[in-house]
This record gives sequence, structure tokens and C-alpha cells, in this order.
Amino acid sequence: MAKVTKTSLSVPVQVKIAGLGVLVVADAHVTTQGNGNPVGTVQFKDGNTNIGGPVPMTGGHATLIAFRPVGSHVTAVFIPANPAAFKPSTSNTVTVTGRNGDGDHGNGGGNTGDGGSHAGQ
Repeated sequence: MAKVTKTSLSVPVQVKIAGLGVLVVADAHVTTQGNGNPVGTVQFKDGNTNIGGPVPMTGGHATLIAFRPVGSHVTAVFIPANPAAFKPSTSNTVTVTGRNGDGDHGNGGGNTGDGGSHAGQ
């Protein structure tokens, strides 16, 4: 039976750069209860639009460094390498403001495993 995962997203760095938008450094952290570390990739998204391609995870983390416009809504979707071992999950949403610390919501996250995705509190 595949294990339920939780993906949390934090965006502690947001720097406005004239003419380019906001430089965003985002960290997705994927966890599961019990034994085993989730293995797979993370697809960062702005709404329903992919931001680049899937990013391989290292030590349960995947990092995005990209320019985004103010008002973007960034999420991270965990895509397991082995769906029989781990279930996919979607993170909390972080709104890009261009102010450092505004997007640091690492205690949020989403769980998947009962047929749907649930945003964490």
C-alpha cells in the first residue's frame, strides 16, 4: 500500500529586480509518516502552469530559483518515482509579493491519499 505524503512549500527569498520581476527561491519539503523517504520529483507551478520541468528531490527537498511576476501563486506537486510506494501530494500556495519572508509558510502543506488533495493549515 502506498504511503501518504505531505508537501510543504516555503519561499523565504523574494527580491524585486526592475524589468525582470521577482527573483524567487522556493523550497519544497516532502515527508511521510513511518519508515522510508519519499523518492521522486517536484513540479513547481504557478496556478495550473508548470514553472520549468520536474525537479529531482535530494534529502526530501527540491529547490526552485526563478523569476516570477508579483501576484504569482506558487505551489509544489510531489510526483513519486514509484506510485506503489508513495502517493503524490500538493503543497500550500505561496503568493509572490516581492518582500522577503512573506512566503515563508513552511508549516502548511497538503496531504493526498484518500482520493483528493487537501491544503494544510
